[in-house]
Amino acid sequence: MREIETELLTRILKNVQSVQNENAPSVEIIVSRANTPILCPEYWQESVVTADTTATCTSVAVKKTGRKITDVYVSYVAGGVLIVKKAAFLLPVTRMVWETVETIEGAVACAIEFDGTFRRIDRDIEYRTEDVPWIFYTTTAGTLMYGHVGDETFDTLIASNVGAIDVVKGVEGQYGEISQGLIVFYIVSGGVFYRQLIDGEWQGQESVSIAPINAVSVKAERLFDFRIVLHVTDTTGALWEVISKMEASGWNGIENIAVTLSQKNSVTAIVYPIGCGYEFLPAAISQDNKILYAFSPVMITAENINNGEGNYGYKVRVTFDERIFDPMCGFILTDEASGAWSCSSAIKISDKVLELTFGNFNNADGDCTVTYTPGTIMGDVVPLEAGAVVFSPTNLIPFAVDAPKVVTITNIEDWSGSI
Repeated sequence: MREIETELLTRILKNVQSVQNENAPSVEIIVSRANTPILCPEYWQESVVTADTTATCTSVAVKKTGRKITDVYVSYVAGGVLIVKKAAFLLPVTRMVWETVETIEGAVACAIEFDGTFRRIDRDIEYRTEDVPWIFYTTTAGTLMYGHVGDETFDTLIASNVGAIDVVKGVEGQYGEISQGLIVFYIVSGGVFYRQLIDGEWQGQESVSIAPINAVSVKAERLFDFRIVLHVTDTTGALWEVISKMEASGWNGIENIAVTLSQKNSVTAIVYPIGCGYEFLPAAISQDNKILYAFSPVMITAENINNGEGNYGYKVRVTFDERIFDPMCGFILTDEASGAWSCSSAIKISDKVLELTFGNFNNADGDCTVTYTPGTIMGDVVPLEAGAVVFSPTNLIPFAVDAPKVVTITNIEDWSGSI
């Protein structure tokens, strides 16, 4: 939905609308199927920020108060100088007037973004920004600097070897259990990394492991469904698209939890012979909701443990990602040298943990694998499917196996020769 411009709204509200008084508004309605590309030329507008300038890096940030855009900030690098300009938002955008609010010498790349908060207003989700945007830039020495537009000094985030950069505001959960903060993506030695500013604290460096290892540029945006998307180009010129998982907890209608409450109240009539007052009847309502998943539980970790006698070669503790029921000995333990040990007992010590007892595997070679063959073990909804989990055993004490010994020797008749 787009707002009606002030001039057009004034003409629509006039009592007399005619060609003679230059007030004859008309409506053109275009009905078409939804298209991903923007095909209508009316939706393409441009505003010249700086004429006759060659910008080597650009970035845009929009200031919002609720659903309205109030200001637009543009940062770019031209001739080694980082320039930040600001303009009040107007439609059409050709009417916007740009003023310079920041210049920094010795810059190579830049990125600008607002931090802010998400709020649910009725059925809408509004992103409300802070008053001043954050600016990030790299120096000729590869140092990544950051601060607010207008700050007297800027701080160092990464000391050296930083190439391309970009920044995006991550999503927050409606109930505060998720906060991605302000996410800064950057390239070091061909690898794509990021750091997050959450509640005023910088988190540690993380690697985007599925991005190409020979990256040269990165661009980050937040999608309509609150996922983060990266566009990464590599040294061959290939363009890669990396999209994060959905973490928009509480914002999207992707879950439907129906709860039915039933109550029984009994009221005893009280008669006051002289007068009456107010009566307060407290009621406590308790509910127990569980979400059941129609997926088989999966073994996620395994480790050999002490059997109570200081021996780590008999028991293995296996942890599942969901609850399990009706444990049984459907497991087998193997090593890298074709050794195999069968399970003699399976004991459930918590909803998601089993302790399995095998034969003496102190002589196991290399990593071990616990394999399950489908049997009677159940998950919340479906039976446990076949699966396996690999672990590296610790504290094993190999034992020697005696070589075969001669027990008896007996001479026999030789029937091969002649008499």
